[in-house]
Amino acid sequence: MNFIRVIFIIVCILIISRLEGQIAVIAHQDVASDTISSAQLRDIYTGDISFWPDGKPIVVCDLNDEMGIHDRFYDFIAISSSRAKSIWMKRMLSGQSDPPLIFQTGENLAQRIAEIPGAIGFIDEQEITGTVKVLLRINIRKE
Repeated sequence: MNFIRVIFIIVCILIISRLEGQIAVIAHQDVASDTISSAQLRDIYTGDISFWPDGKPIVVCDLNDEMGIHDRFYDFIAISSSRAKSIWMKRMLSGQSDPPLIFQTGENLAQRIAEIPGAIGFIDEQEITGTVKVLLRINIRKE
């Protein structure tokens, strides 16, 4: 009977682990910060913060909706992606800043962040490479 319970618990753990994941907020290796808060991310992704603490410009990278990561990230920073797009459009039309660079896959985004000084973005944790710095991991529930 105990053997059946152990097997049941293992199966449950495996099922639950497949329903949960993490989004990794990544940056170029040379970025001076080692961590970041959700409030700072919101300010970066709405253009309110455009420089790192050391004065280097931030290059914002966004992920096209790959496996729902895009929407879950924007939920985490407490702003809708449509609202963020509206803010960026206003900033772009007024000449204040360029909009985020958009990538179709996490792999492409991670590769470009590794190449662009000051870049920041978010990907599925499984796509992390050794060529980027992880600033934050966001726990998510997959649907």
